[in-house]
Amino acid sequence: MEYLQPIAGEQHGGQVVLLPGGRSEVKLDPALAAQGVVFTDLATAEHQHPKILQKIPGSGGFVQTKGSSALWAAAMAQSGVLVYVPAACR
Repeated sequence: MEYLQPIAGEQHGGQVVLLPGGRSEVKLDPALAAQGVVFTDLATAEHQHPKILQKIPGSGGFVQTKGSSALWAAAMAQSGVLVYVPAACR
């Protein structure tokens, strides 16, 4: 499958596959994780890395308001990906 190939060189530092039902398969090179890099789906990030999500301007956590548009936006936010690279790694 072409879309699973690395897009930069031969290295493959991580991969997130979003699956039906809100599930995901996450792989991250242990050397990157040891440096503090976070690469995961948003549902996992909400539980395991809430402080990182709070740093994202305008995120304010996930939308918790009434209305179909807000519910749709919240559902879509749950199926995204978080990539966090600490300043020390840049």
